[in-house]
Amino acid sequence: MSAHVDDFVLDYLLGEMPESGRLALERHARACEQCKALVKDAADGLAAVALASQELSPSCKLKERIIETVLSARYRYAPFVDRLCELAAIGEKNAMDLLEHINDPKSWVDSPWPPLKMCAFKGGAGLEHSMVALAKLPVGGRFPLHRHVGEERYMILQGRCQEDDGRESKAGDVLVQPSGSQHAFVNIGDSELIFAVVVDDIELL
Repeated sequence: MSAHVDDFVLDYLLGEMPESGRLALERHARACEQCKALVKDAADGLAAVALASQELSPSCKLKERIIETVLSARYRYAPFVDRLCELAAIGEKNAMDLLEHINDPKSWVDSPWPPLKMCAFKGGAGLEHSMVALAKLPVGGRFPLHRHVGEERYMILQGRCQEDDGRESKAGDVLVQPSGSQHAFVNIGDSELIFAVVVDDIELL
């Protein structure tokens, strides 16, 4: 999709585009600031209509479709797809499918390091022996001090965290911890901290 997305935004937001068209539009919007803003403005406008007063509100069915699309993980996390593909060495469709299930409680299991929950998945070439996963930490949750056995790379998808040395990171940040380094971090945001991580192993200290 090389042209701008003006003619397709409504179908996209209402979930009426085929998979191939949706992926093409999302790929284009990630690379085009004009179209990214257009999609966001259209989504905000549709959400406002869906939540408007009774006199102006659309049908209940249309409301549900609009709200579901605007709040869907696929839409919210679309800006991070390229970086997730690079981090985990996976394809675009696999990354989109993975992100689409973030809001499904069945996707998450307790980790060996409570209160952290994880959604493990298979990384691509070169990551056969690494732990590759999505992880989430509740508001105020702390991941204890640990040492990295091998390099750790992670990208924040939602929320904010603070390292034990005071450094703060937010959604979109990609961080690298070299082998042998150690740290702890806490969720300082007002929502769950969700991040994608690739690591060989860790040792709690």
